[in-house]
Amino acid sequence: MGLQENLKKDLVSELATREPVTASPTDTVRCAVERMRERHLGAVVVIDEEKNPIGMFTEGMLKKRLLDGSFQSILDDPLADCMDPDFDSVRAS
Repeated sequence: MGLQENLKKDLVSELATREPVTASPTDTVRCAVERMRERHLGAVVVIDEEKNPIGMFTEGMLKKRLLDGSFQSILDDPLADCMDPDFDSVRAS
């Protein structure tokens, strides 16, 4: 069965998932990209001090900034300046 069929009958908490890659909003884009590469994932979840998700940074967001000519400084920018605070999520239940 595929993910779509599983989501129709199972709770998200019952699906086989990987632990997300997380980062702090003060971490740099460079740090986030290194974590994504290490784990072979295309996104990091940006979390606050209480480990609550506050944003998302993806490979696609990196590519867009690079194509916009931001390659000179983007790698040293904090994730807080680059993340999307309005990302989709679901509850485990």
